[in-house]
Amino acid sequence: MSPILKEEIIVLEGFQTGNTSEVIHALSPGFGRLSIYVRGINRKSSPLRGILQPLSQVEVTLNMKQEGDMATLRDAALLKERGRLIVDLERFSLALLILEAGWLSTHPGQESRGIYHTVLEGLDALDPSSPISAPMAACRTFLFILAESGYIPNLDEELTTPWPSDKPRPTCFWLQLESGSIHHRGPQPREPIDWEHFHGNMRDSVPLPPEGVRSIWECLRGRPIPSLDSGHALATLDGLVRYLEFHQEGRLRSADFWRKIQGREK
Repeated sequence: MSPILKEEIIVLEGFQTGNTSEVIHALSPGFGRLSIYVRGINRKSSPLRGILQPLSQVEVTLNMKQEGDMATLRDAALLKERGRLIVDLERFSLALLILEAGWLSTHPGQESRGIYHTVLEGLDALDPSSPISAPMAACRTFLFILAESGYIPNLDEELTTPWPSDKPRPTCFWLQLESGSIHHRGPQPREPIDWEHFHGNMRDSVPLPPEGVRSIWECLRGRPIPSLDSGHALATLDGLVRYLEFHQEGRLRSADFWRKIQGREK
């Protein structure tokens, strides 16, 4: 008989299998990525339909043969729903983005408490009652996810020393997608970049605003990340998302939705 266990999860998405059942993808602290078979969830009388909604925090009772296998749901209790995020398209798209990034940065059956709690704190920071702006909360959370998973970019050695006072600071820096290094060498734009409406690219590198590079530097040193205005936060997030997509060898599906909402789709 399969062992029965209890685990806390954050629901990412569900896929219908058969007439009334679904497979739920979720992030968990004890098992990283979880796939859960939920029998009968699409019956009209099922209470699970209102519990296992995207972004909901749920305590589940599972049957699992061994770590990494698909689990079967026995029971579920709602711990926290996030309806206030779902009705705000910008916050909803950012919440899905950081949750999918956390989900992809873990492995099935692998304990991932650091990433789980980082995502949880990020979702709380995206709540409309939070004093932090939604773009800044998402950018900060994304940086912490990259740091927890070992994906965070490295700064070129020249950027770790004080900038010469007689040398003009670049108006943008460059994140090399393959190596994950950030440097200031590259073509400087003839006119200042409008970071608020900047459209990134998926070539071999993406530009980052200097303010975003400072945030990455502080994160690498374990210091508090300074606040950014919405334009710089969104541009930094856009570059980091494309960097993670490059290393995951594909597009984050939630990133397509987010870029449509932000008008950042090329």
